[in-house]
Amino acid sequence: MGQTKSFKDMNDTVLKFPGLPPIQATHMPQPLLDRNGPAYDDMIHFSEQLPKSNRIIVNTFDVLRPVALAVIMAGTCVPGSLQEGASKPRHECLNWLDSQPRGHRSKK
Repeated sequence: MGQTKSFKDMNDTVLKFPGLPPIQATHMPQPLLDRNGPAYDDMIHFSEQLPKSNRIIVNTFDVLRPVALAVIMAGTCVPGSLQEGASKPRHECLNWLDSQPRGHRSKK
């Protein structure tokens, strides 16, 4: 059975995500707090698209968030991406990113 309450109404509920510390439902990002809010459906749609990305950019360092990054790299939890396609030209910053030296990569 799916959940029908909004996070803003789940005062005593603690959510658990792989690689992250537990978080109270009422502490979720603002657009996700109200299921009937104007940004809720957009956030859900965006979140559903993340696993389809070839890569994601994460603004952190291994030393700061080693567990969270390990979980993301393993594909257990996929927390934006710059999309390109036939109808969209390649964004100029993707060329810049491609020209950067390769960093540490996880072993697959």
